[in-house]
Amino acid sequence: MIYAGHIDGAIDALRRALSVSEKTLGEYHEQTAITIQTLARAISAQRNHAEALSTYQRALRIREQVLGESQSTAITYTLHCMGQEMIALVNADGAVDVLRRALAMKEKILGEYHEQTAATIHEITRAISTQGDHPAALGTYQSALRIQEQVLGECVSTANTIHCIGQELTMMNKKGEAIIAFVRAIVMGMKTTGIIPHSCSSDKT
Repeated sequence: MIYAGHIDGAIDALRRALSVSEKTLGEYHEQTAITIQTLARAISAQRNHAEALSTYQRALRIREQVLGESQSTAITYTLHCMGQEMIALVNADGAVDVLRRALAMKEKILGEYHEQTAATIHEITRAISTQGDHPAALGTYQSALRIQEQVLGECVSTANTIHCIGQELTMMNKKGEAIIAFVRAIVMGMKTTGIIPHSCSSDKT
């Protein structure tokens, strides 16, 4: 329903489902947290990022109590989404903190060379770029790219990261290197999906 564009209807349905889950399972149950997380995604799709963030934070509190941290990729997913909302709210410092926590957990649970690990590195870099530290952002994007090239090979995610590297090089006034990156990203994007990369956001979690 979210993807079909019926966001208001999705939110109403999810609020009803949440009420049922809380009554039958209780607030502190993983299924309740899943429903809250899905509700947060729908609210984010409305571009109501402040409410989406607070809803993700509620899901996080439940998951931390129910699941603990040690082996929970569910918690890393929630933290990743929180970081994305903070970036949308131009809270780059908060996003970096939350995403670094997600990254540390992913590296422990999934390892460094994993698609989800690279996705969180990518989001940390978006936040660092928002802070205006483009040399640091460039280096971090390059770290994400090394993982993507090894784990994913040529694909849209890898092409998007190369595109973002081009943007950082542009901000650093390294236009020649930026053009090389943009051309490489375009060629890869057209080869793998027929789509020209244009966004530095990441949907992977």
